[in-house]
Amino acid sequence: MTTPLLVEPSVAARPRADPWVALVADSLTDYAAGDLEQASISWHPEIAWTVRCAGPSSVHVGPHAVVEYHETLSARTNGTFRQHVVSLEASGGPVVAAHLRTTATLGERTLDIPSLLVIELSRGRIRTVTEMPGDLTAWEQFWG
Repeated sequence: MTTPLLVEPSVAARPRADPWVALVADSLTDYAAGDLEQASISWHPEIAWTVRCAGPSSVHVGPHAVVEYHETLSARTNGTFRQHVVSLEASGGPVVAAHLRTTATLGERTLDIPSLLVIELSRGRIRTVTEMPGDLTAWEQFWG
């Protein structure tokens, strides 16, 4: 399985004092490597990935739906949709912020924006991911 997620080597290799950041880093690294079985060990069975945008937000519930969402974006862009994880930040609790660079090409259109994932954990598993494109206008124009 190929995913559009890329984790910067410095993010993947950094030692983690925060257990929530460590869990998220390991899961994202496994997902980026295409190892859904290993990545989803830390996902709640009803994980919800919500994309907040100017139009109606989209919600993808369950590991299969999350993977399908990413596969759909990749297919729509002929494999050019990428999200580079450039940093992970702890909150002092079970919430982790992932800073991304989102890029894609669709015909003559290009997308190159920052994005933020707010990842919430419950009982040691990733329960919700809220994706917020950093430039809503660019996001909407690209996909519109």
